[in-house]
Amino acid sequence: MAKKKGGFGRLLGAITGSPYERLLKQVDKVVNEASNDKALAKTLKKLVKVVGQQFEEENIDDEEHDLLLEAIEDVDPEERTFSKLNDDSEEFYSGDVPDAPELNVGKRKNLDDLMKS
Repeated sequence: MAKKKGGFGRLLGAITGSPYERLLKQVDKVVNEASNDKALAKTLKKLVKVVGQQFEEENIDDEEHDLLLEAIEDVDPEERTFSKLNDDSEEFYSGDVPDAPELNVGKRKNLDDLMKS
């Protein structure tokens, strides 16, 4: 997974004005200016749509998309999760892969005897 940008990287991005940095600053601004949790949740949901539009317009790549959604999830008062593009978990098991069954290892069987039964 991609690493979040640190202090100098964020500052440099804010100066140059990359779409990723602008959206990240917008998340911080929304959190600081929200009057209550309901208004914050509503604004964050709109911001998720904006992130999706920016990805479709190819202004941000898939890693930046996922990092922005993680930043939004971290501050969301309703603790919602949003679908990411680079999801590493398997959908069928949801991260819970079962163990292989134990093999019953005993004495060897004759294959011909097994086929007769």
